[in-house]
Amino acid sequence: MIKREPKVPSYRLHKPSGQGVVTLNGTDHYLGEHGTAESRERYNELVSRWLANGRQLSHITARLALSVNELILAYYRQCEERYGHRKTKSTRLSQIRSAMQPVKQMYGSMPAVEFGPKALLLVRQVYVAGGWERRTQRNGKPILVRAKPWARKTVNDHIQLVKRMFRWAVQEELLPASAWQALSAVEGLRSGESSAADTRKVWPVPDEYVDAILKHVLPPVRAMIELQRLTGMRPGEVTIMRGRDLDTSGEHWIYRPSHHKSEHRGHDREIAIGHRGQEVVRAFLRTNVDQYLFRPDEAEAARDAERRRKRRTKLWPGHLRRLDRIRSQMPKRAPGDHYQVGSYAQTIMRACKLAGVPHWHPHQLRHNYATRIRKEFGIEAARILLGHRSTAVTELYAEVDRGRVREIVSKVG
Repeated sequence: MIKREPKVPSYRLHKPSGQGVVTLNGTDHYLGEHGTAESRERYNELVSRWLANGRQLSHITARLALSVNELILAYYRQCEERYGHRKTKSTRLSQIRSAMQPVKQMYGSMPAVEFGPKALLLVRQVYVAGGWERRTQRNGKPILVRAKPWARKTVNDHIQLVKRMFRWAVQEELLPASAWQALSAVEGLRSGESSAADTRKVWPVPDEYVDAILKHVLPPVRAMIELQRLTGMRPGEVTIMRGRDLDTSGEHWIYRPSHHKSEHRGHDREIAIGHRGQEVVRAFLRTNVDQYLFRPDEAEAARDAERRRKRRTKLWPGHLRRLDRIRSQMPKRAPGDHYQVGSYAQTIMRACKLAGVPHWHPHQLRHNYATRIRKEFGIEAARILLGHRSTAVTELYAEVDRGRVREIVSKVG
């Protein structure tokens, strides 16, 4: 009986991506746009290496066969596992998706080992321009959202994310060390080197602007604003406050957030709440300690009930039908069981418009607190209360008391 030679895996079309693909030892290898000479050449090279190695992919061959698309997919899956337990999961993953989109669009079919400094510089130009235009829907109609130029810091952060992906690939022995070392030669943008604008310095918000919007926000938002002014906690910390995270046994309450910015570095975060802050929190304490204290769903339901109570005319069936029709045209997302940082900031932005004051965001309240503590008790006290490891970081938050500077200058001439 004549023994037949096993067939050589064929060059195929991967319909979802439009790329050529070949399966070797149970693993799909994408070759670039189907039908092009480049993808055929890559297929021939890969199959030749595979046949020469006894129909097995050696470790070196597998690394050479890895495409940029495959690298991005593997890295993204690793990031999902890494950040899956953290509240910042969606934010971090969205940053990674934003950074990788131009890389995928421009060089997805390229072997990852061939992605070098020149390619990264071209990707950086796309970052400076603001990424890619995208299509979305508004009121059921498709619209084209124009890309807006990114700030220099955002561009540099995205460049670092791409470098980090290649460093991870070297660590996992998916790529040779030279692939990451070559990209390390690409420096971040410096001020004035490109059209990318520098981000503006974050200043404390004047107290009169804060006071002006308090009557235009719901009670939970008002409480979060006051609590930030009194404790200096981050927006992401005040929005997730629960009863179980509070230690109320002492004269000063201690709040230990379930998630915070530096937890992945092994840092602990404790926020002391004084008597004035305790009065703010006490009004929102719940019998179920697992529930969030500041809930938008309950606040909006109470507001709607109060509006109905104050109505001068009775709601007739025609009114109810009209309300149902309006609700059917509104977004389906219902208020959640706690505020997201983005929705908290948007609520403040809308209140600023109603109050007729310049827009400010909740993170500025942390700068207010830091500046006040530094002025009264010194930079070291501000560092401790803000939870910083270094006073160099606190310097970014606590503004110098300019009145004190003028007083000293007037004395020394």
